[in-house]
Amino acid sequence: MEMKKALNLMLLTILIISMFSALLGLVTPAYSAIVGTLEVSTTRFWGNAIVQVRLYDPDLNINVSKRDVATLRVTINSYNGSTYGPVAVYANESLPNSGEFYFYFANASATIDSTTVRNPPYGNSYYNITWGLKQFDQVVITYNDQSPVGSISLTVTYMPYVATAADISFDRTSLEYPMNGFIRIYVKDLDHNCDPTAADSVNLNITLNNPVSSNVTQLILNFTETGVNTGIFAMNTSVSYYTSSNFKDYTLNLTQLLSVTSPIKVIYGNETLPPFKYITFKTFPVTLDVAPTFTTSGDLLITVTDPNLEHKSWSIENLGLIGNTKVNITMGKDIVIVTTTLIETGVATATFKATVPVKIGTVNTADGILQYNLTSKVASIAYFANGTKVAETVSTLSTTPATLTTDKAMYKTTDIVILNLTAPDLNDDSLNINYFTAPLPSNNATISNIPVQFSGVTVGWLTIKVNGLLARSNATQTLTFVESGADTGVFTATLTLKGKILNNANQTLKNGDSVQIIYSDSINIALTSATFTIGVAAATIDIDRTTYPVPKEGDIKIYITVTSSEDNTSPTTIQTKPAYVDVYYYNGTRKASVSVTLTETGPNTGIFTGYYTLVQNSSQYLINGWIAARTINPATGLNVSKTATLTATDASISVSKTSVKAGDTLTITVTDPDKNFNSKAVESVTVAYQYTNTTGGTKTGSWTLYESGMNTATFTRTITIGSDIKVKPGTTIRLTYMDYTPSYITASSGYPTTPVTYTATAQVASHTGTLTTDKTEYGLGSWMIVTVNDPDLNTDITANESVTVTLRVAGLPDVTITLDEANVSSSVFTGSYPWGTDSTLIGKAFQVYYFDAADAAGNPAYAIVSGTIKSWDAVVAFEKSYYNVGEIATITVTDPDRNLNPLQIETFSVTVSSTSDPLGQTITAVETGVNTGVFTARIQISSTYETGKVYARVGDTLTASYRDDYPADYATTGLPKTFTGTALVGVPVERPVPASDQKFVDPNTGAEKTSGKVGEAIMLQATVTNVDAVSKSFTAIFKVKDSAGVTIFISWVTGTLAPGQSLSPAVSWTPSEAGTYTIEVLVVKSIAEPTPYSDKISTDLTVVA
Repeated sequence: MEMKKALNLMLLTILIISMFSALLGLVTPAYSAIVGTLEVSTTRFWGNAIVQVRLYDPDLNINVSKRDVATLRVTINSYNGSTYGPVAVYANESLPNSGEFYFYFANASATIDSTTVRNPPYGNSYYNITWGLKQFDQVVITYNDQSPVGSISLTVTYMPYVATAADISFDRTSLEYPMNGFIRIYVKDLDHNCDPTAADSVNLNITLNNPVSSNVTQLILNFTETGVNTGIFAMNTSVSYYTSSNFKDYTLNLTQLLSVTSPIKVIYGNETLPPFKYITFKTFPVTLDVAPTFTTSGDLLITVTDPNLEHKSWSIENLGLIGNTKVNITMGKDIVIVTTTLIETGVATATFKATVPVKIGTVNTADGILQYNLTSKVASIAYFANGTKVAETVSTLSTTPATLTTDKAMYKTTDIVILNLTAPDLNDDSLNINYFTAPLPSNNATISNIPVQFSGVTVGWLTIKVNGLLARSNATQTLTFVESGADTGVFTATLTLKGKILNNANQTLKNGDSVQIIYSDSINIALTSATFTIGVAAATIDIDRTTYPVPKEGDIKIYITVTSSEDNTSPTTIQTKPAYVDVYYYNGTRKASVSVTLTETGPNTGIFTGYYTLVQNSSQYLINGWIAARTINPATGLNVSKTATLTATDASISVSKTSVKAGDTLTITVTDPDKNFNSKAVESVTVAYQYTNTTGGTKTGSWTLYESGMNTATFTRTITIGSDIKVKPGTTIRLTYMDYTPSYITASSGYPTTPVTYTATAQVASHTGTLTTDKTEYGLGSWMIVTVNDPDLNTDITANESVTVTLRVAGLPDVTITLDEANVSSSVFTGSYPWGTDSTLIGKAFQVYYFDAADAAGNPAYAIVSGTIKSWDAVVAFEKSYYNVGEIATITVTDPDRNLNPLQIETFSVTVSSTSDPLGQTITAVETGVNTGVFTARIQISSTYETGKVYARVGDTLTASYRDDYPADYATTGLPKTFTGTALVGVPVERPVPASDQKFVDPNTGAEKTSGKVGEAIMLQATVTNVDAVSKSFTAIFKVKDSAGVTIFISWVTGTLAPGQSLSPAVSWTPSEAGTYTIEVLVVKSIAEPTPYSDKISTDLTVVA
């Protein structure tokens, strides 16, 4: 009754809305073909919840400048089985021209204002409806779409959500918490998801219970939905607690709760049967990780893993903010306390890291830097949590002994020495350039154990000796070692010798003195030194080769290199130095002497380079002559020189392959040192060629070969057969190279009047071609595909080529067929020939001939393929003998005649009919693949007349008909034939006429008998029923067996049964002896075809005397 009242109220509301809509001037929409969609904010709701309904259908967007109204239908299915409605409800468009409509509904018993949501779409107002609903009532919203026509329905059930343990979750998925920290609880409860447009808030009851000690902590906490319409609620503030020691801003003391160790039961108390989950409070193991060694440049990395102080799993924490939590580092007298720099590496990692700078310097316990002052290298690290030491370890400073070098091994007394000290330990600031100093004394004091200061710490001592005795310093100079760049650990300083460094006897340095600079590394207790000599360094000269070609065929380049540090008088400029080249005939007579200016390769290198060009000269007297390059050695004032001979050598020519075909590459190689005129340039030579082109003509010319690299004297060129040159198979490519400077010539004999000729050849291979056709039998109207495969025909790999073959049919003129290359450079040639429809072709043999101009042996040959033209009878068949109505039947037609195009999948028409649908349907049969001659078609068997389907009833015969234009006897008749295949509708029953109800009957009265009597006739009877869907002709066989199992009587009855019909056939038998007999009944199709129609049944009959 209450539901009816609510429904009447709803109808009144809707009527008012309908009138209001009419006043707004609603018109019938002009529909377009867009399918509408219907959505609800939830499929179940309870209590104060509001349900949002959204309809999207642009077809309803009638007024583009105003908000339209859409009509839906609502039906309420009551929990008690009754139904109310459907009634119309209305939804408002969210924005003009949006096609998006909303309305809201709630239960009339809701204690909140269910007619308003906090955040309606676009802030607009919408229809809101309430109904008086009972638990498990269903609200069915239906939208009848007019274009395309159809209905969409969604069901929303009024029922409470029962939260389970699975709906309780925590910020830590492990459900394990440290003894002091924060907890966040999440509860999924759809009953509190009241507003589908906003995140709801609600107070929930949470109880923490120790099931062992029975200690309980009860909380009422405010929860807010994690998002709009999620139904999942998170605590607005985290519960902070302590159980072992308090900390700032805690809210709960759980010491009593955990006085007995046990997992804690967290209970959600807003359900009748409150669900719960267990969490565990525990003390986690702590680790302190530090590398076993550290360096001054790499600093000291501290890693603490302490889940006990990871109070909040959702934020990155700082251990230094927790009282009395720190890392103490002690090395020697220095102490570093690490607090606020111990930052968690990420959310919920519980791993905290800090990097402590390590430097060389005096101890300062307040600067946060670990200072190494050359005392202890061992750092002791201890981690204190809440004032208690919980972990400790050690790490050792790793150091590397310094090394000292100079930029040269010899200096003049006026030079400045460059000192290079590689000292990684002094690179204690890897981001900046470091430096340190060593002040040398004056007043002729000895240079012994001069302190090297770095950041106020003496890191080493410097000593200088001359000829093994302590050197003296005549004037003050400070050696400032500056790092070559940030983080290199290499330091450079300059030492002035002139007027400042004396030997032990206070004498200036002189040539031959040995100077040793010694650095004592105090960090590593190690010595390193560098020694150089006072004097003038000797110069050296070199040329690029020990032998050069004779200059008959070109200019010869001679490259000269002089190394002379004494000529490097300016370290900032590029300087020059003179050298000389002398050219001599074979007999020692100097032909020429030329000055060459050499240029330094760069500032301060002391290496000078240049070249001399020996111009082309055909004088025979230069054969076996030589070249001498010389320059002044500053150390002696005399010349240093280097010589090389002018020598003639033999050339050679070769090819990479001796046999080639189209597509192959052929590399030609000439080796001739006499053409290597310039060792720093790539040069070239010329080779003559001769070959036979594809038309049989002779081609001649020359190719340029280029040196494979500088100074190799090897010249190459690669050509592609069939692209660069097109050569006739079976011929030879000949290559010739002329050598005008062979090795046997002398200055006396001179150059030869005729050059030495070198040759190389490559044979162009020939191949045996093959000829094939796609089939050996063809039908009238079909196409024959002919293929020739012969690499000899692929003479041009850049173009598609062609070849012809000859078709010969008995009694007909020869036909030429042109075959085209399938792809560029494929060597495969294909063509097609259409067989006509002349019936006289049937039965004729044919041959295709291909003339191969050169087989693999180079001889002409013919390739031949034979075949016949014929016709075939088509074969039509269903893939099954029986079908049920609704099944899809597949028909297969095998007809090689219809495989007209071997390159395409072809089609034709097949007609499928039935007994009840004699006209049937014409469908398309599709070839199963290219060139198969087998075609399939599919059609559905329907219980109604429908386009594209064949109508049939159970018991009908399906017939597939196909017209074969060229049957096997077409040559005789010239007529087409129609071939058919059949199948039945209705899958046959395995035992269609079962026998049952076996009886014995009195032939006179028809009364049933239980026994027989000797000499009296008795009727043997059984009931047979046709359980098939079609009529069945049958034979019922009655057999009598004696107690020994011997058949003593047999008789049968035949008949026909309509579907579902039953008969009770009987035969008469007169027993001649008393005894017990077995009466068997079996139904078969017929005596001639004894297919079982029933299982055999039997019963016993007692015959008395």
